[in-house]
Amino acid sequence: MISKRQAIRRQKLAEKPIRSILKHNRQQKTEDVVDPAQRLAQILSERRAMRAQKLAEKPIPPILKHNRQQEAQIEPLPSVQEPIPPSGEGQTADDETLPSVQAPILPSGQGQKARDGSYIDYFLLPEVYEEVEVLEARIEGGLKSLALESSSEHVDWKTEEDKRRQKALDDYTRMAAEELARAQAEAEKLAKELAEEEAAREPHTGRRRLQTKLVQLSNEWQIKIDQAMSRGESVTLATTLDGTQLMKRDLATVLGQQAWLNDNIINAYVDMVVEHANKKAGRNQRDKTPKVVAQSSFFYKKIRDDGPQSVSRWMRRKRAAGKNLLEVETMLIPVNNSAHWTMIVVSPKARTIEYLDSFGGSKDVFIRNTKAWLAVELGSAWKEDDWRVLDTKSARQYNGYDCGVFAVTNAECVAGGVTTTSYDTDDMTMQRRRIAAVLLNGGFTGDLEAAEDVDMSGSGVESSPSGGA
Repeated sequence: MISKRQAIRRQKLAEKPIRSILKHNRQQKTEDVVDPAQRLAQILSERRAMRAQKLAEKPIPPILKHNRQQEAQIEPLPSVQEPIPPSGEGQTADDETLPSVQAPILPSGQGQKARDGSYIDYFLLPEVYEEVEVLEARIEGGLKSLALESSSEHVDWKTEEDKRRQKALDDYTRMAAEELARAQAEAEKLAKELAEEEAAREPHTGRRRLQTKLVQLSNEWQIKIDQAMSRGESVTLATTLDGTQLMKRDLATVLGQQAWLNDNIINAYVDMVVEHANKKAGRNQRDKTPKVVAQSSFFYKKIRDDGPQSVSRWMRRKRAAGKNLLEVETMLIPVNNSAHWTMIVVSPKARTIEYLDSFGGSKDVFIRNTKAWLAVELGSAWKEDDWRVLDTKSARQYNGYDCGVFAVTNAECVAGGVTTTSYDTDDMTMQRRRIAAVLLNGGFTGDLEAAEDVDMSGSGVESSPSGGA
């Protein structure tokens, strides 16, 4: 009867492939026929190899400890011959003189070699020591070779790379310097232009003084005006922005040398000035408070005769009622006072009031009525101490019929941000024809420039020989 272990072994053998069983049998037969002497020699050789490997893997401090232990067990031999006792004491005839014993000289005169702060016994591991020496020599030779290669073969590459980088740096520095110089020149030019422009501005209003003549009209428009006035009396020559038809008799008040401008001409021209200013500012949409507002020539008369509250509906139509008025930059109010045209300018954002009179008359009553209207219109937002009355001068009139032309030209200058002295009385004849041209054209388009466009586009229209000085 077999044991349980044998049964398991037989089961495993039964499960092994046939080839594995045959290989196992051959190995067993081989081991059985090995000569015992050979087997013993093989075992001793393997043990020596394992001992050498263990010693090689052993840390340095234990090796030194092992050496010291070995030295302690052996008495050191004298390095020189012992002296012979005098008179032959202690020595027999058969005694021989002992030779001196010296430690063998190690390679390079060193008995021990520094390795990681410790020493390797040359006698214990001579093969390892020699291999280390060989490896060190190879490493040193490799480093010298690399140094030589770096100094010879790669020197050109390094030099070219340095040259490329230096060139890129020089190019960048040069371009940066040029760009800086260009920016500085532009900044200086702009600063000079701003200084000149600032010097040319009216101190108390900030409006600019024109360097180019305001009143100009091309020969082409001169011909168009003459052709329009040659038509019949009942023909509509132009239509205002609010749909009012302008007849020949209306334009005759403009083109007559000594005629007064009527309300239709005054209102039509100021409306076109305001429309152009709002369009330039992008504020002509119905859902926005306009930049500039123009009231009718009857606005001031209504305030004077019926009181400030009587014009509330007029302000709502202009989208500038109540506190919305404070968002308006300029409000133009034509005034007809006993056959004389003037212009009231209210600047809600700047909190200023101006009265422009080409005769230089008193402004007190006009300022007083304007403040009364503002107090009603603004309600609790009205703070009289916040408002200033500016002493702005108008170009002067020296006759009794050009007041309307001065009034609307002042309105154009104020809306365009230029001084109200950008023209003079010598321009009146040409300005009358220019007003007619704008009305016939339906506004400031084409070659008809408003005051705010002068000195801005860089191109002016050709002045007619018949124009003013």
